[in-house]
This record gives sequence, structure tokens and C-alpha cells, in this order.
Amino acid sequence: MLTYASYKTPAEFDAGYANNIDAAVVAHWEAFFRQKSAALSARPVELAYGLDTRNRIDFFPAPNTPPDAPILIAIHGGLWFLFDKWMMHFLVPAFTSAGVHVACPNYRLAPAAGLGDIVDDCRRAIAFVQQNPQATG
Repeated sequence: MLTYASYKTPAEFDAGYANNIDAAVVAHWEAFFRQKSAALSARPVELAYGLDTRNRIDFFPAPNTPPDAPILIAIHGGLWFLFDKWMMHFLVPAFTSAGVHVACPNYRLAPAAGLGDIVDDCRRAIAFVQQNPQATG
């Protein structure tokens, strides 16, 4: 199990975050989420919150809902080095039908980006949604 206490510096933490995840498990869940996402009839509005090509948010406005309705920000999993914002699209119908807008941000992935960069991307995506109500409708 990964623990934070054994790392003295951010670089040691980044280097120590190595997963021995089973490729079959990854393939199973990727196929599951791709199938659920492909079945989605709603199409997102893509918003850019930074300069990197992965600094994008898929925004799904809830139909017939005021613009100031709640927003679910669904950050995808992937152990910091896998997947994409489409992975969270399966949540969209349940929340938009309940009057909640959905934002699915992407972030840069390891090993090209360090853990601090990835967390910073997530923070900037959340701040973008909060500070740009005109972009979210």
C-alpha cells in the first residue's frame, strides 16, 4: 500500500508511485467505461482551462435547469497515468436528469507530468468552472 510518510521529498513520492496493476483489470474497466460513454446521447461542450492539450473539460449542462444549478466535477481515475475525461461520462444522465450540470476535466498524465503538476491541473480545472460561469452556461 502506498503511504505518504515514507517519502521525504515530492520527487521521491513521484518516483515511488509505481503501480503493479494487472493489465487485464485495466482492460476490463476501460472497456466498461468506453461502452457506457459511447452509449451516451448527450454531447459535451469542451472548455479549455489551460494551454496543454489535456487541459480540457467536457461540460454537460443539465437541460431545462437554471445556469446556477449545482455542478458535479467528476475527475477521472486512472492511477495518474491512464485514461481520460470520457471515463466519467457514464455519470452524466443520472445527474443532468436530476438538474445537476456535470464537468469532466482532463489532466496531464504521469510520467510526462509529476504528481504536483497533475494535482495543479485538477485544481485549475475546478477553479475554472467556479470562476467562469459564462463558459458553463
